Amino acid sequence: MHFLTISQLARKAEVNIQTIYYYEKRGLILSPGRTLNGHRRFPQETIHRILFIRKAKSYGFTLKETSELGRYFWKAGKDCLKAKKRIKDKIETLKNTARVFAKNAECLERLLELCGNNCGRQSCPLLECFTKNVVFKP
Repeated sequence: MHFLTISQLARKAEVNIQTIYYYEKRGLILSPGRTLNGHRRFPQETIHRILFIRKAKSYGFTLKETSELGRYFWKAGKDCLKAKKRIKDKIETLKNTARVFAKNAECLERLLELCGNNCGRQSCPLLECFTKNVVFKP
């Protein structure tokens, strides 16, 4: 089996060394073995775990969710049903978030319409919306 130093791992996984320390501290990757002179040696499979973490983050999974999802895949006797459930839950969360962002975009567009080009006037609906408890609905 071929092992990697932390700098080799960071380079191959395209992360910085501090990210590897952080993932290790959070239990997302296993602590590596050490050589007799104390150098850390990571197994090649650690690259795949880091790539998994990066991809999960890009899909909106938190590190806690990513850790849980990883356990479903990496434990002996994979639990694909639980992994699928977590992924379906994330899809629903992302869809709900997308709806909220779309509604927020509509509200902001309405604010811009209310504002027009009157930037010099005393009362600004944009500023009022952001500084007071004023809600404009589309």
